[in-house]
Amino acid sequence: MSRKKDKNKEQAQRWQVIYSFYFAWLKNIAMSIFEWKLPNTMDDRFLELSFFEDGRALAYVKDGALINTRANPSNNMDMYNYFTGYTGYNVVFSDYVDADKCVYGLNNPVTMPTFDVCDMFATRLQKLEMGIWSNVDLQKFPIMVSAPESQKLSVKNLMEQFEGGLPFLYTYRNFEDLNQVKCFDMKVPQIFDKLYELKQKTLNEFLEFLGVTTPKEKKERLLSGEIMANNSKVGISGASFLWQRQEFARKINEKFSAYLTEPIEVRVRDYSEILHLAESEEMADGTSFGLDSQSM
Repeated sequence: MSRKKDKNKEQAQRWQVIYSFYFAWLKNIAMSIFEWKLPNTMDDRFLELSFFEDGRALAYVKDGALINTRANPSNNMDMYNYFTGYTGYNVVFSDYVDADKCVYGLNNPVTMPTFDVCDMFATRLQKLEMGIWSNVDLQKFPIMVSAPESQKLSVKNLMEQFEGGLPFLYTYRNFEDLNQVKCFDMKVPQIFDKLYELKQKTLNEFLEFLGVTTPKEKKERLLSGEIMANNSKVGISGASFLWQRQEFARKINEKFSAYLTEPIEVRVRDYSEILHLAESEEMADGTSFGLDSQSM
């Protein structure tokens, strides 16, 4: 019984590792989309982390310096549903700040944290990854084995050695009656290629949510109108994030200009040169850098 529990625990840990990998991967992408120009007293990584995890952030002056913190809105609102005050906080301190003495920034118009979206897509990618390798394994051993209880351990050991690619040899002493051991062909279809394609489409869907345009299929198969429609949809999705950050920067520049030597700016980071290099260059051993047009 304990060995069964250990196997279940090992499987659960494997699932968690795959999920953690994909979540961290998607989080890195989401937090690298925008490039900020901030004063030295503010931190762009913490700002994007606040948007990612909470869907909001706060900027205000503390001890003569303009800073950014996480934000908790007060319970009171004005007639247009704007909060009358906020608690700016981090792991070191927290301050209550009236709305007219701070700037409240949003990740998107509905204040949705990107964390929730990454969690959803990481779960989908995790299931697809496990499905791919389960299907690959079943191509190697696509049978179900039936054996009497007395032969259970022997058959189990045989299957484990087969799974590990080890040679095996059993005598008739181990198998008192080989006729009692039966194999049933499960006729498992080969679908790992289709699952991989679905995984790529899932990743592309996440990138499009962030506003990164990804090719649906070869361009020669698409009409110009379809290309424009897809790019417009992706552009609007990404713009909802950019617009809120630009508005956040604009309000800070207006309210706290006395604390700035130059205006705060935000833009979508330009990775075109890096992606072009990754698509056109190869490493010395002939393998690619790992970025391809299907995944970006």
